[in-house]
Amino acid sequence: MHRGTRGNPLGRALNKAMASPMGGALLEELGRHSRESYVHSLQVARIALTLNRELGLNLGQRRIAEAGVYHDVGKMIVPRFILHKEGRPTGEEFDVIKFHPEAGRDLLAQSGSWMRFPKTTLAAAYLHHAPRYPAGTAEQLNAGTTEAKVSKLMTIADIIGAMRQKRSYKDPAPWNVVIDTLRSGIERGEIDPVLGNRTLRLLRGYDLRDSIDRDMARMERYADRQGVQEAPATRDRRAGFEWFVPPINSIAKEVITNWRNRFYRTMQRSRALVRARRSRILEQLRNTR
Repeated sequence: MHRGTRGNPLGRALNKAMASPMGGALLEELGRHSRESYVHSLQVARIALTLNRELGLNLGQRRIAEAGVYHDVGKMIVPRFILHKEGRPTGEEFDVIKFHPEAGRDLLAQSGSWMRFPKTTLAAAYLHHAPRYPAGTAEQLNAGTTEAKVSKLMTIADIIGAMRQKRSYKDPAPWNVVIDTLRSGIERGEIDPVLGNRTLRLLRGYDLRDSIDRDMARMERYADRQGVQEAPATRDRRAGFEWFVPPINSIAKEVITNWRNRFYRTMQRSRALVRARRSRILEQLRNTR
């Protein structure tokens, strides 16, 4: 039983997850791979719960909590040096990051023999970055289903959580910058305009901002109490460069390993394309001399 969580929906979702061999293994591996991603997942769940209540969405606190806890589980296939990188990722690195929604959905779906995750949880993992990526998800977001509604809410909670979280390479973004980012996301069609504008109206007051900040700090302390820390890493030289991953010692090993192997193949194809493009440019330069 997770300490200090029994009386709230997020705590009950966590306790249910940890009671399942696969659910607990996935969360444990996420924390061992990236403590910041683990804390972020809890914070997003807490923010989504608050927005669900304040906006009167009635999507179900238990459903929202579980979707938030697992929404970023796909991050465990993204190398640490990319997750913790200071500054913008390169195009190649961003291609890797764009894998994590699909990886998260598949990790949860392939875990079905151990724990059958709700459709809303799978949808939140896959769609919380849509329509930016993965491709072809706009129709699913516009379907009007509970899965779509939860995913749209998770998109907003994810942006707020990522920007307000203090990480090893950045301080929390000021609230005015968070609000401007949400507004820009609405204008670009990346955030549901109805949910987004209602959230912006709530964030005009300081009460909700302070509540979110307190909840995020509470989740950070919660991770400390649970002793969540990144595992010692091993060096892997596949894909033509060095990256670091923690050794996997859990029931989730096969599912995670399959996805990491897919990552290697993608990186190899990407590097081959870059080399071919570079060769064409050099050939063009030689021909113009």
